Amino acid sequence: RNGTTTYLKGDSSIAGGGFEMVTHPCDHEFFRTEYDWMILDDLKELGCDGDGNGIHLHVSRDGFDSPSHVYRWMRLIYRNRQAVSAVARRNPSQWGSFTTHTGRQFKDFAKGSKRSSERYSAINVQNEETFEVRVFRASLNRREVMAALDLQKIQDSPRLASVSPKHRR
Repeated sequence: RNGTTTYLKGDSSIAGGGFEMVTHPCDHEFFRTEYDWMILDDLKELGCDGDGNGIHLHVSRDGFDSPSHVYRWMRLIYRNRQAVSAVARRNPSQWGSFTTHTGRQFKDFAKGSKRSSERYSAINVQNEETFEVRVFRASLNRREVMAALDLQKIQDSPRLASVSPKHRR
């Protein structure tokens, strides 16, 4: 299934020699309309579960219009910790905590800085080409996985991409 889109690979961070399911880069529409979600049912039938694990979404840095777009997206995620955690179905943990970043750090991250010792923060900025959103609880339920993808889709919001003069500070 999903032969060219999805693959499984070992993950030593998962107790008992677990694995992670990885997809090649896909846009939101592909997951909505073309992705073969039966792989989740196949994994359930094999006795797999996502208990104690997470979903890490990699968001392309190229998907942002400007540093200010990145800044507004990061601030939206971090300022709405409670709502994001509810959708993520996971309390902040050592793997994706809502660390306290200063406004200056967000600005630096938005401009491309990867200087952060916080790999395990809600948004890991250390990857060269992506931002890694680490807050989501793993699931073998399509609706729960799509909720994570839907939340991430907010990065495309025109409201985040540009700010009209009346909203500038």
